[in-house]
Amino acid sequence: MVGEFSSVKADHIEIRACTFISKNKNGVIQTRMSNANILLTQFKVDSTKDYSNILSYFIDNISATVDSIYFKGKQQYEKIYLKKVDYNSSNKSLDIAQIVSFTNDNNIPTSKLNTLHFNNLNVNAFITQHKLQTGKVSSAGGLVTIYIAKKSEANSKIKTKPFEFPEAFFDEVEIGSLQLGNTTLIIKDKQHPEKAAITVTNVKFSVSNEINVLEGNNLKNIIDRADWKLSTDGFSLLTKDNMYTIAIKGIELDRKNQSASIKQVNVTPRITESEFVRKSVKQGDFYNIQISNIKLNGLNINKAINESIIDIQQAALSLSLKVYNDRTLPINPESKVGKYPHQMLLKLQVPVYIKKAIIQNSYISYRERAEASKEVGNVLFTGVNATIENITNIPERIKQQSVLRMKAIGTFLNKGQASTQWNLQLGANNGAFDMTGQITQMDAAAFNAISLPLGMTSVSGQINRLNFSMTGNDLQAQGKLTLLYQNLNIETFKKDMEGDSLKAKKWANKLSNALIKNDNPSKGVVRDADFTYNRELNKSFFNLIWKSIFEGVQKTVMSKNALNLQKNLKQLKKGNKKKKK
Repeated sequence: MVGEFSSVKADHIEIRACTFISKNKNGVIQTRMSNANILLTQFKVDSTKDYSNILSYFIDNISATVDSIYFKGKQQYEKIYLKKVDYNSSNKSLDIAQIVSFTNDNNIPTSKLNTLHFNNLNVNAFITQHKLQTGKVSSAGGLVTIYIAKKSEANSKIKTKPFEFPEAFFDEVEIGSLQLGNTTLIIKDKQHPEKAAITVTNVKFSVSNEINVLEGNNLKNIIDRADWKLSTDGFSLLTKDNMYTIAIKGIELDRKNQSASIKQVNVTPRITESEFVRKSVKQGDFYNIQISNIKLNGLNINKAINESIIDIQQAALSLSLKVYNDRTLPINPESKVGKYPHQMLLKLQVPVYIKKAIIQNSYISYRERAEASKEVGNVLFTGVNATIENITNIPERIKQQSVLRMKAIGTFLNKGQASTQWNLQLGANNGAFDMTGQITQMDAAAFNAISLPLGMTSVSGQINRLNFSMTGNDLQAQGKLTLLYQNLNIETFKKDMEGDSLKAKKWANKLSNALIKNDNPSKGVVRDADFTYNRELNKSFFNLIWKSIFEGVQKTVMSKNALNLQKNLKQLKKGNKKKKK
């Protein structure tokens, strides 16, 4: 074409079953096309022999099919294969049966996309400007691998860039829209390759607006700038101790509206309660958690993807929380100081800010098997609705607002309405908190679901109202309680040595009922109780709350003589234990 001729003209130039290879100066193959079939039409080169004119025929008047195309990447092991490529210049369309890429030496594909279609493709821009300019891009889906990036050297505790994306392939990109069908997303930890990869199934990804990236394109640019939607069936993984499976189902992300929804997050034990007890050497909580209908609004998706910062204006969800503890096991002596809920929030490695969380129609059950009775009691709250504000562990946010606030209401033991208000001090270094609570009118016998198995005590009578307020820290709680009741009667039991049943203590019951006050108010006088309870350092935050309330209840219903007797009995019991040791 550049030789001694005045002009070249051909109606058709057909090239069949050809192989094209390009190498660098070191002889390394950079590109290889196999079994290419090319048809040029109305080909003409005049005496000027203009190279751009010659090139234009390969852009504007060509149809071609190629069985496979190979491209070598920038790094040593990077390579890309295109299979069954079909280009038609008159339709400005490009179809590729499959694109497969490799980024390491194990010969396992890191991405594999099937049935790709490009329309309104500007091939001139592709060849002469290294620019991908096209209309709609679609793919039936396949496989994509991304990597969890290394932790920041400046702050090894918090990841600043959670994901690494593929390198750029084009200098500039203009895409009208993008549609990706069912794809499997593989997430690997580059720093710990021995860890099992997370497999996210049936990912669908779409971009409805024009994508225009000027300074180099890769997947990260599209994630950061386009108005996209992503949905997936979800994924699952095991906890470090292999005790639980965490499954996240039905995820949808919408970058344009800065929102997300998740159908369900389950933390499911892989063993039964009885197996957990059999394998445990000391007391511990056994969980079964289900969070459903999660709605996130005002979600900063770019912060989440690029900086691992969870920044949400409002979250809504429904919770089912079931906890079991077997007190027949040896006591766990490990201190739980520093493990209040707000203290654990501050210790999270991921920065979190949730302006407002709404918990709807939730279920909370704490079941405990008592050492003495060997029976199980169930502290149950149903129909729980709560609002939590200022959930954060970010220092700058805490300086602006240092209190995490919660208001909650629900049905206690399926009988009485309970409500609480909590203020957890995020800026304090001693676990400081304060709270108030109320339980409305209910039959006292409802408490037997707890008191009989856990304290071998039954109650009867009518509870009219219980109010309390308290403040606390790592070491104790103190406050004030008002319990209004009438016709209160208490009956204590012991374990029947001849069987598994509980047997009433007749003489003890007569004595205890003689020492308690059956009504409050009595003779028109309302009794309030001030209480202080020193925390058992190996017990939980909620144990401190419960024991503090119980301390106030005891002071209300028992006479001073009964309280003194109880105090003396406890001291005697402690003394006997020391003698035995």
